[in-house]
Amino acid sequence: MADIAYINNEFIPMEQASISINDRGYMFADGVYEVICTRSGFPFLLPEHFKRLERSAAGINIPLPTSYSDWPAIIDEGIKRAGYQETMIYIQLTRGIMPRHHSYPEPLEPYLVMTFRSRPQYDENFFSQGQQAITVEEMRWNRCYLKTIALLPNILMKQQAHQQNCLEAFFISTKGEIHEACAANIFLVKDKTISTPELNNYILPGISRQYIIDRAREDGMIVSCRTCFLDELFAADEVFITSTTVDAMPIVKVDNRQIGDGLPGPTTNKVRGLFPA
Repeated sequence: MADIAYINNEFIPMEQASISINDRGYMFADGVYEVICTRSGFPFLLPEHFKRLERSAAGINIPLPTSYSDWPAIIDEGIKRAGYQETMIYIQLTRGIMPRHHSYPEPLEPYLVMTFRSRPQYDENFFSQGQQAITVEEMRWNRCYLKTIALLPNILMKQQAHQQNCLEAFFISTKGEIHEACAANIFLVKDKTISTPELNNYILPGISRQYIIDRAREDGMIVSCRTCFLDELFAADEVFITSTTVDAMPIVKVDNRQIGDGLPGPTTNKVRGLFPA
């Protein structure tokens, strides 16, 4: 088992991987990405991840490379070569390579990088005890629905959360509207009704988010996608966040204020059970 990368149409050990200093992803964060995890050895919700990457690339005018139709086979081969029981696949597509200049010639050949690592594993106490979050003022650009590699505000606020011994930071608008966490979508539970902020320019259409909405409704739970406010969060019975790597993570304190009874709730636990083992 070993971390590996796919660069320049070949698989190489991660420690040997490198990119050009003229890659626009390195120079300008000019690119998009996806993170996919396997379940039982197979990429989970792969078509949904590909569709989102297509939307993100189109949103910043990066054409899909001619190799795009081969990506599923490349991913399958990368999983086999890495040899992990479960794998986390990172896909990054940048605008391409050229000497540093803000404008660029068209067409420019996009540049693909994939990495294959062990899927993150969390101790069960991480879920059974719940985690904490802080709130921060929204400071990002208004096209957060695109999954780009320009993540500096997310990085800074995630670090601020970690410095306060918290897992996440929640971006809140000046009107008190809840947007999303640095690397996750947000859900509230009140009187057994699940609510999550409706999609807008400041919310990434999370793959796990949509999976939960669909499966929860199929299971008979009430799910509302609407504008959610900070005072609702503090008054919620339960709060949880969702992402590809954590599925559904209970949040029991926000800004050091207890949510509900301060323990992961039954709805959150039920939602976690919607994911295959």
